[in-house]
Amino acid sequence: MTQVYIFMMKSEDDNHFEQLKQWVSVAHHIPGRLRLKFKLSVISYLRDFNTDGIKSTLQSFPALKDYRLNIAAGSLVIEYDAQVIPFNLINQAFDQHPETSTAAINQLQQLAEQLLPELGELS
Repeated sequence: MTQVYIFMMKSEDDNHFEQLKQWVSVAHHIPGRLRLKFKLSVISYLRDFNTDGIKSTLQSFPALKDYRLNIAAGSLVIEYDAQVIPFNLINQAFDQHPETSTAAINQLQQLAEQLLPELGELS
């Protein structure tokens, strides 16, 4: 079974991140802080995800310092340890070319598994 982490969100399908990008874009990104803008229609797409697992993973993942979701503004701010998660890898994950994006997501998945092996055990 293939497990992909979309900023540590587990999915059974490699294609989820590419589909998610139609609703989510990078509004601002500096090393250590990422602000994503999303269309509210993404909420219906995400209903199949285990949200308790997402929150638990975000809270326990050592490289993620904080996150703030503002549904009214349609934004998510993620603060992360730029010494652990490479700035360019996040940018590549949002690249318009699927090959670049997929490679970056795979590298982020490997990094996540190295830092927090129990990610593979979440359902």
